[in-house]
Amino acid sequence: MQKAVISLGFLAQVNRGVVLIYRLLSAIVLWLSVSLLASAQSVNQASTTEQIQQVYIALLGRAADKGGLAYWAEQIDKKVLTIEQLRANIVDSQYEYINGLGAKSRKELVKALYQNLFARKPDAVGLNYWVSGGGANVDADQLALALINGAAATDKKTMRHKTQAANYYAELLGDSSSDSASSQTARLAVSKVNNTWDSLQQSAIATY
Repeated sequence: MQKAVISLGFLAQVNRGVVLIYRLLSAIVLWLSVSLLASAQSVNQASTTEQIQQVYIALLGRAADKGGLAYWAEQIDKKVLTIEQLRANIVDSQYEYINGLGAKSRKELVKALYQNLFARKPDAVGLNYWVSGGGANVDADQLALALINGAAATDKKTMRHKTQAANYYAELLGDSSSDSASSQTARLAVSKVNNTWDSLQQSAIATY
């Protein structure tokens, strides 16, 4: 009887291990699918979905949920509004932005945008330019656009990784309700992603 109990316990552990491995492999497969799609799209101009995710990452510091992503993509593709209008809408009207980056000083805003988009602090020259130099009066939505369009190679790689992580989140967990826990998960999906392959893998595993 004791041997039978031990055998059943052992089998239960093996079964849990198999389930965990299966879930991990499923996560990797889905993540690779999203990554390959994003890589194919990056050959040309960023897709509508990628541009929307970049807006969310820059101004809200998180990935877009699946429903919101689909809604805005449809509106933009049908030319009901433009990506520029989406950025302005978030800055002017969205509670999440107004009480987040919108409540920060100019210096804090610039630092946050660099961190959100590029996972780094701004260099002294860039910081001074956007805070007290020629770019000091550029609105936040246009500032985000300028940083995205002017990104150097390493920053572009970081941005591409963050966008891939955001798309992965939207595919896997983006149907979750818009509560604080879901919002936190959406932030975690992109906040630690940088220009390294490992950070992207870790995001996929954590999101799953």
